[in-house]
Amino acid sequence: MHPRQVTFEDAIAPLSPSEFLASYWGRTHLRLRGKPGRFAYLLPWAELNRILESHQLHAPRLRLAQDGKDINENRYLASLEDGSVRVLKPAALANCLHAGATLVLDRVEEMAPAVRELAVDFERALGCHTTVNLYAGWRTQNGFDLHWDSQETMILQLDGRKHWKVFAPTRIHPIENDIEKAAKPTGEPVWEGILEDGDMLYMPRGWWHVAYPLDEPSLHLTMTSTPATGVELLGWLVEKMKQNPRVRANVPAFLDSAARSSYVAQLRASLLAAFNDDILDQFLENLDAAAVTRPRVRLPEQVALGSAPITAQSRVRLALGRRLRIDRAGDLKGMLVVANDQQWRCSERIVPALRALSRDSSHSLAELCALLPEPADSAALKLFLATLSLTGAIWVE
Repeated sequence: MHPRQVTFEDAIAPLSPSEFLASYWGRTHLRLRGKPGRFAYLLPWAELNRILESHQLHAPRLRLAQDGKDINENRYLASLEDGSVRVLKPAALANCLHAGATLVLDRVEEMAPAVRELAVDFERALGCHTTVNLYAGWRTQNGFDLHWDSQETMILQLDGRKHWKVFAPTRIHPIENDIEKAAKPTGEPVWEGILEDGDMLYMPRGWWHVAYPLDEPSLHLTMTSTPATGVELLGWLVEKMKQNPRVRANVPAFLDSAARSSYVAQLRASLLAAFNDDILDQFLENLDAAAVTRPRVRLPEQVALGSAPITAQSRVRLALGRRLRIDRAGDLKGMLVVANDQQWRCSERIVPALRALSRDSSHSLAELCALLPEPADSAALKLFLATLSLTGAIWVE
């Protein structure tokens, strides 16, 4: 029997989620000690061996790195005659690792079920997409030189030990494709130590770090979560403002100064009108609706349930996005429901029930009907849920 599934709360224990988010998330690094073996279930060595044996893995998803440089993939991957398939050369792989290389496997959550469930729980807790990379090292050479990541990063040490150095950021909240490059740190690390089996290390975006194996097998997962930034909010707002014909109009390059001043004033007024007090809530709702949902397949039961009528006891869960985005329709008649670029129209009276729908938890029809202003609206809700089911926006448990 497997132990209980590892969760986000387990990773940050003994802190609570509210304590972690208030004091550390996006603010400062955190190292927590843990009981040896507490993360081992996520991806033991035997599971890694199975993945390497049973998947066709190409560089750069599978790669070897040593002293800050990638090793030529031809040293450990062979091609079939037509070059369409890459095959692992296990003896050559072992030789490279024996000589000091670090094995890196990206998006390992797509191949290891327990890691996938942990990634899903991270997304539930943090409200942003999470991917997981695996690192395995043996000797004392670092796989990567001193660097910073553009995501929030949490290290879970599965087995063995690793020596880490962590430095404070040299540019506050750096981003990919930034207009200014972050300078390498020149001072002492803010934390240096050994991450042992069961330990966790969190580093916000922009914190510099480097890690070294300790001449023994070491296996860890890197959970990378990508919250939205103000740059993305402003980009979304610009896209949203394309609905305004004044914004789409040509810039008055050939008019006099008075006309130019009038244009700027009108454009500013349009921007301020769109940049209202609810703009952050609207943006986050849009992110939830647009989120790519990890597929949940439950055959053969799911096929039968999908075609079955929805009853008061039926439990429904979102299959698209984390939550629905619900806006007033352009013609002011009814509401527009959106998820992953699909949209539907519904009555405003059933909106309270639709706002309760989530990817992370299921609700019975009876529970949803209890949220409606009038019992008579239950029939309309049931009919709309049937439409969502037929178009694949929800699935019935």
